[in-house]
Amino acid sequence: MSLHNANYDSTYYMLKHGIVDLGFVVVGMSNRVINKMLIDSTLHLIPFENRDAYLLRKPKLNLYTVPRGIYGINCPDNDYETFATKAMLIVRNGMSENDIYKVTEALFKKESEISNNYPFFHLEKIEDDISNYIPVNSGALRYYNKDKPSFLDRNINLIATLLSIAGIALSVIPLVKEMAKRRSKANNVQRRSVDTR
Repeated sequence: MSLHNANYDSTYYMLKHGIVDLGFVVVGMSNRVINKMLIDSTLHLIPFENRDAYLLRKPKLNLYTVPRGIYGINCPDNDYETFATKAMLIVRNGMSENDIYKVTEALFKKESEISNNYPFFHLEKIEDDISNYIPVNSGALRYYNKDKPSFLDRNINLIATLLSIAGIALSVIPLVKEMAKRRSKANNVQRRSVDTR
């Protein structure tokens, strides 16, 4: 039986009464239904075997540890390796880039306040739209990249080196011209002395 359409209370009911043997519950840490399940001595967390191989096959999942005691003293009784997915804020098509920028900014400004209520809450900036499996709004990307150094800042050492080399090259040009001029004069003097003989 598939549990993906069932609500979490019915998942608990089905597990408790042996209707299903195994359930996946995709929720945040400290969820009340998980807490209810872990307090029930007939239900147990089980670690994933071969999780590293599974992660290679499903790269959108992340390895996650449910820490011992997160739901109370010795609940769960050990750390459990499991999987986690990233939650993404999804907006309607047509929402302005500027509004998305403001929402993203507000979330990051309130991150520590939110994580006081949800200890495992963590925001992550996405560097580019390429590595993500759904498109990232340009307003959010603009916020994420606002502190990135400019092209000039990132390449100042290279630019300074190139300018120094160009300066040296430009200062050598008059010397080369002067040496060529002297050599030409010397060659002319030598030719005249050969012609007069």
